[in-house]
Amino acid sequence: MRDAAAYYAALGLRAIPMWGVDGAGHCRCGGFDCNAGKHAVDEREPWKDGREYRPADFHHQDNIAIALGPWQALSWLVCLDVDGPEPVESFFGVLPPTMLQRSPRGRHLFYTVPAFAPLGNWVDCLATKHQTGTGVDIRYARGKINVAPSKSAFGSYEWLSRCGDPAPLPASVLAIIEHSRRRRQLPIQRRWDRGSKRA
Repeated sequence: MRDAAAYYAALGLRAIPMWGVDGAGHCRCGGFDCNAGKHAVDEREPWKDGREYRPADFHHQDNIAIALGPWQALSWLVCLDVDGPEPVESFFGVLPPTMLQRSPRGRHLFYTVPAFAPLGNWVDCLATKHQTGTGVDIRYARGKINVAPSKSAFGSYEWLSRCGDPAPLPASVLAIIEHSRRRRQLPIQRRWDRGSKRA
């Protein structure tokens, strides 16, 4: 895990130590009603406010996630988390090649968007999970997502493509997501508001 943390740091990504799972798929935190293998070791979640961990903060039994959102000066990192058998192209059309990971339940596709793009962390953003058996979650600012070599109760994470930087997310994908939210009368915030901090 320490080698993996150093690797992600070299890519300019913020790695986060996560609780791992034991051989029976139980979370190493000792809890029984938690999201096994998918919650941070540090419950205060300081990574949401920019904390960077050192490789020494990671242990062999931990999982590892990367922080989404701010990545480079003018672009932020977003992940399309596809859970189910349908390919992501069936929802968004042909997408540019990018960093791609196999997850225990599907695929993670990493893209960049302009800083402060009006995306949130949305579950089943197209409302397709019950119709097709496949849902697309958006993981974005102040969010995180597990990455290889993490394991969950359902299996392992594995990189399928790490060639170069993540590609820009096509504007057509943003339009499809926004249309889905408007159709369901869900908000699309054009301004960010965190207490007294506005952008």
